[in-house]
Order: sequence, then C-alpha cells, then structure tokens
Amino acid sequence: MNTVWLIFHLAILTAAPIFVVGIVNRVKSIWSGRRGPRLYQTWYDLLRLLQKSPVYSQHVSWVFLLAPWVVLATTVTAGLMAPVVPGYAVLGFAGDLVGFAYLLGLGRVALMLSALDTASSFEGMGASRDATYSALLEPVLLLAIGTLACITNVLSFQDLVTTGGWSWFDLVIRAALMFALFVVLLVESARVPADDPATHLELTMVHEVMVLDHSGPELAAVQYA
Repeated sequence: MNTVWLIFHLAILTAAPIFVVGIVNRVKSIWSGRRGPRLYQTWYDLLRLLQKSPVYSQHVSWVFLLAPWVVLATTVTAGLMAPVVPGYAVLGFAGDLVGFAYLLGLGRVALMLSALDTASSFEGMGASRDATYSALLEPVLLLAIGTLACITNVLSFQDLVTTGGWSWFDLVIRAALMFALFVVLLVESARVPADDPATHLELTMVHEVMVLDHSGPELAAVQYA
C-alpha cells in the first residue's frame, strides 16, 4: 500500500504546480470577462524556458547560478514532507514540522541572495520586501503548526492531519489556524493582495522583481518551485 501512496504522492506533487496555477489563471480570466489560458499552459511555458539558453550579467557569481536549484530542491523536499495523502508522507519523521518550515526559509534566503548578487537596486528592493514578509510570516507558520502539535500531542505532519478531537474547542482552534495558514499561503505563492505575479508596477513587485535576471532553465526551476 505504501508504494501506491508513494506513486500517488509524487504524481500530485509533480502535477499540482502546473494545474493549480492554470486553475488560478483561468478563474482570474473568467472574472475579468476573458476565456483565459489552458489549464496546462504552465507546462508549455516551462518547456519553452528549458529550451532557451540562460543569459548572465557580468556582475553575478556562483550564488546567482546555484540559487534557483536550491529553491527547487528545498521546495520539492518540503513537498515530500507534506502529507498530500492523509496520514502518509514520503519523508515523514518526528519533528518534520520544523524541518518543513526551515526548508522553505532556506529557499527564500537563496532567492534573496541571488537577487542581491545581481548588484541591481531594483532587485535589492524586492529582496528587502521579501525579507520583511518572511519576518512576518515565519512566526505565524511556526506558531500555527506548533499549536496543532500541542493540541494533538504529535510532532509529525503525517500524524498531525489525522489526529485530533471534534470538540468545539478543537474546531475553533483549527478554523482560526486555517485562516492564518491561508494568509501565509497567499503571501508565499505571491498572490493578491500581498503580491501579483502578473504585475509590472515597480511599487508592488516582490517575487517577480527578484527573478528578473534569471532566464532559461534556471527561471523554469524558480517558476516550478
């Protein structure tokens, strides 16, 4: 049975970055009176980027070259810790709650360092904004999963989602934490109102401004992550 869950987990983890973005873009298009792109348009965009040759600034170092792959590796590893299938995670272990948060933080730091490495004041401004978001979000994430760990008395993601009571106290706590984690999700995925991946306004760009100098397969890695 674990082999079946492993295959299912990997399939969801592989396909979700493509189709979830497609659903978001399609919904936004419908609300604005347009038909919108195909649900799997992100797949074609990634293939197009993989076929291009990257262009580098003369100011960048190995930090800029390595950062996209660090972001991708940490995101995929964190995804393997998250229980896509309730009660099962590929890399589940006691204390993986903290490891999950630190992996996402490591990817964020790598992306900020790559932005600073370009010697661009514009990208440095985006890195500064992202650092501010990180300082506000990471305590919320750690407090949320820490609270769930306290009320369920478990320290692993795969057990956390299947353990807990149905008392009014538990339901109220979980509802409040779901709202907090939803806000974290909006900011982490660069969505409105915290950010907009489709914007080109200097005053609102956060994530997109940090990847302006990335191109080719490295940009594909960041976008997929």
